Amino acid sequence: MFEYGADVVRVVDGDTVYLNVDLGFFIRVTIQVRLRGVNTPELRGLTRERGLAAKAYVEAALPTGAKVVVHTYKLEKYGRYLADLYYSPGADSREAVLRQPHHLNQELLDRGLAAVYMADEIKLVGTPRALLTEAAQPA
Repeated sequence: MFEYGADVVRVVDGDTVYLNVDLGFFIRVTIQVRLRGVNTPELRGLTRERGLAAKAYVEAALPTGAKVVVHTYKLEKYGRYLADLYYSPGADSREAVLRQPHHLNQELLDRGLAAVYMADEIKLVGTPRALLTEAAQPA
């Protein structure tokens, strides 16, 4: 796992976001991340309304330019980094986010806007508590 400060570029849907990531030494890169361990409804088809609600929540939490802290894990099959995103409303720096972090992945689960999604997981180390609880349930 790697931890970086980043700025929000664009919200694609409820579980995918573009970030401009500060790699240090004045090096920045724009990447697409998929929220690890969660799956929000699609923006098309029968789930459209629920998908739009999840996207609206993420857009409200992460407006363009918002400061976030991202924990990246690995690339998934579509070339996006699996990530945990932390934000703090009004934060103006990585340090400010870390003082009062809100875990976006967990919030989506807690609010019923996303379902647990473990297909891309290799191990459960560092997984949000709701995911651990869900993974521990007998099938």
